[in-house]
Amino acid sequence: PTPLKELAREQAITLVTGNTTFDVRNTDVMSVTANAAVTIATISNGFSGQILTLRFNDANVTITDSAAGTTGVINLNGAFTSAANVILQLLHDGTSWREIDRSTADVGGPATSTDNAIARWDGTTGTLLQDSTVTISDTGVVTGLRIANGGFIGDSSGNELLLFDTVHLAVNYYAKSNSAT
Repeated sequence: PTPLKELAREQAITLVTGNTTFDVRNTDVMSVTANAAVTIATISNGFSGQILTLRFNDANVTITDSAAGTTGVINLNGAFTSAANVILQLLHDGTSWREIDRSTADVGGPATSTDNAIARWDGTTGTLLQDSTVTISDTGVVTGLRIANGGFIGDSSGNELLLFDTVHLAVNYYAKSNSAT
């Protein structure tokens, strides 16, 4: 058997506007950054059996999916646009690249957080968390919880056990009634 090429463990590459290809430069792991939106159609200089791991640092790279089987094209399992911390693994079949695995974006959040605070989604991307004022102690004590007017605390069947309304304006007002049906 022919021995595999000696590979550098990780190479960094910065793509610029107009790039449509890049060279794997005898590496099996590449850290990929793009200063602007680029669309990659081919990857050059791979060899048969090579597994290439691409680690993306931003959301600026789109890879064109091609099943043509021509030199250097990339056959993906679906559309691909990068995001920070996303990984794409490709296998070179001697002519072109085939996707073997991809990760999704990791969930991120602020640089610091409040100990025991409940994390909340920040926005609608599904990848960013934010801190909250509600905490749960190691002994299960919940603090900072507020229930909006008209809200309620219910049992596992959704029945109201404690209803909050705007009828009374006094602080610390408590009224008890039995509304069981």
